Amino acid sequence: MIVSIHQPHYFPYPGFFHKILQSDAFIFLDSVQYVKNEWINRNVLKGPNGKVFITIPVHYKFPQKINDVLIDNRTEWIKKHINTIKTCYGRAKYFSKYFDILKESLNINETNLSLFLIKHLLILFERLNIKIPYFTASDIGVYTFNPTLRIIELCKNVGGDMYLSGPAGKDYLEEDLFKKHNIELIYQEYSPVKYNQNFEKLGFIENLSVIDLLMNTDDTIINSYKDRSSRIR
Repeated sequence: MIVSIHQPHYFPYPGFFHKILQSDAFIFLDSVQYVKNEWINRNVLKGPNGKVFITIPVHYKFPQKINDVLIDNRTEWIKKHINTIKTCYGRAKYFSKYFDILKESLNINETNLSLFLIKHLLILFERLNIKIPYFTASDIGVYTFNPTLRIIELCKNVGGDMYLSGPAGKDYLEEDLFKKHNIELIYQEYSPVKYNQNFEKLGFIENLSVIDLLMNTDDTIINSYKDRSSRIR
């Protein structure tokens, strides 16, 4: 069974969904340290003048884990993000198909960042017909500090015998440990697909939020990720 593991992200880029759809089970890695200015609570859209960032404001004190971080609801950030999506994609081909589901995935009554993001993503999974079994690392309860051993133990706990890593895993994973624990290590092979975007004069911008992909292409490209024939090695 192929297992993939990733921190919960806010409106993730398409490669996040590609990894999940290449797997038999997925684990939300919510029990590791939160890192500021990464993609856990923010993402990027394409607006009339280029990249537009949307960020969930949080209360954070180093070295809190992701599942300990709280959302800062002192501002109307949800309303602002909805308006930003409308501004960026109001004229996109599939705007009317996805706008309501995106609003639903934002209007979640939850102040814990990790729980919000997981609920947010599950709404998107349902809409995109992604039915991969999922788990959360904090529920499994593996807390070793060694990143490779943490992954191995998480895989074992859900019955996995293969681990699908992102390409960045080549820089830090101890491959010999996977062999020692009888877990096969495989690497994701994901390449952004070029598609027609709004504001064509700006050129194609890759690895934007999945919002951009859905608004411009429907779920065609997402569905293509379900084909594993040539995407894992």
